[in-house]
Amino acid sequence: KIFLAMTTRGYNLIPYSCQGVYSMDLTSKELEICAMLSYDNGDGISRFWHASDILYNRITQEWCVFPVSHGDDHGIYFATTKNDILHGYHDIKIENKLKYQSVGNEEDPYIIRKDNVWYMLYVKGTSGYNLCLAKSFQLRGNFIDIASVSETSFTGPIIYVTGDTLYCIAGKGIDH
Repeated sequence: KIFLAMTTRGYNLIPYSCQGVYSMDLTSKELEICAMLSYDNGDGISRFWHASDILYNRITQEWCVFPVSHGDDHGIYFATTKNDILHGYHDIKIENKLKYQSVGNEEDPYIIRKDNVWYMLYVKGTSGYNLCLAKSFQLRGNFIDIASVSETSFTGPIIYVTGDTLYCIAGKGIDH
């Protein structure tokens, strides 16, 4: 069984979506929703931000969550929790906005650690979304862009690592 974080869409605008956590049985290929996440930005209001990346830190034994503030300032935030977020409903307290080179419109972070460096692949833009790769020496640290693609309409980026090479892959829509 594997777990996946995916935006759960309704029939309305993107800000009405929420963050789902799904499980997939690798034998039957059955996909099942097993958790829903919302986020409290310190004011007691539950926000259904989504397009989150989720990773488990085995050293601190906590979940690190990177939601996108769809419907608010459209930035990438950071939170941690020791709760089992793979099951049930969880309202997670945001710690801070992630430090990166923001233009005020970013989404779809994908974060990995390789050789004691954190890499974040994400999309940002002012008219369409450019693909950007950033790195930091601390997970909560300042991510600095090290590469980008100037074409637009990227979505859902992921990083594959093979040996010493990072492969950055993303979906691409029709240019705006």
